[in-house]
Amino acid sequence: KHFKAWSYNGFHLVPLWLKDDYDIPTNNHALFLDPGMAFGTGNHESTRMCIEFMVDDTNSKICGDSFVDLGCGSGILSLSAHLLGFSKVLGFDNDEDAVRISSENASVNNLQNHVQFQVIDLNNMNPSLGKFDYVAANIQADILISNAERILSLSKQNSVIILSGILTNEVDQVCDCFKNLKHDSGIQINLKRMGEWASVRIIKSDCE
Repeated sequence: KHFKAWSYNGFHLVPLWLKDDYDIPTNNHALFLDPGMAFGTGNHESTRMCIEFMVDDTNSKICGDSFVDLGCGSGILSLSAHLLGFSKVLGFDNDEDAVRISSENASVNNLQNHVQFQVIDLNNMNPSLGKFDYVAANIQADILISNAERILSLSKQNSVIILSGILTNEVDQVCDCFKNLKHDSGIQINLKRMGEWASVRIIKSDCE
């Protein structure tokens, strides 16, 4: 009822039931999605802002090859990441239904061999997951703050971190938290606002 197709700078997000009727322009990317029970149709402001950041960053070539999505929901950010050019993509969630639905959406888009989904609890995350060029966490402000060190631990020395699911009246608190943790390193912070929601892009440039 509420899931409508939308596009941004050549990237299209389309409900699965419109797959045969939606015209994709040449050289554009399209993701077909059935959100099922999981959060994430792409119509929510927090998800749209994440995708806008991702599209802009891949178009400007400021990001690398690896991408991780914390709290993957329906898999929208992970699947979008592969379409936008990331070669190593991992999405994880502590909800088994979310991981199942993400995997189903990967199959619908013929991406099942390109994007990995796992059931992982952020609180019990294994360090062996490694570090990534691009980290996305579309969760909510209190969880982002309480897990800030874990989120940063997934990012490479030079990387991009997208934080979303943040109400505009909470965004300063989230930014301050990450600034304080990276007080000895260079970070650049950009904000997007849409309605009552905000998203944060952190460009991290360490000198370790």
